[in-house]
Amino acid sequence: MQLQIRGEHTTVVESHENETVAQLKKKIVEVEGAGNTEFNLYCSGLLLQNDTSVGDLTSNVLELTVSLPGGMYSLLK
Repeated sequence: MQLQIRGEHTTVVESHENETVAQLKKKIVEVEGAGNTEFNLYCSGLLLQNDTSVGDLTSNVLELTVSLPGGMYSLLK
């Protein structure tokens, strides 16, 4: 199954239905050559949990977002 990952640019990743989102994230890091695994994947606007099966996804298009450091809560620490 091919998944389109939309981030800064669109990447196509080959995946199997029995893989988890955590395994998919590792593949994305390998394909992108990035060392950062701290990103979120969304499918149809819903945040995917790491233990979600790829076979349970409702779309083959996923959105990738990276959390930015800072914000109001970092000031409260």
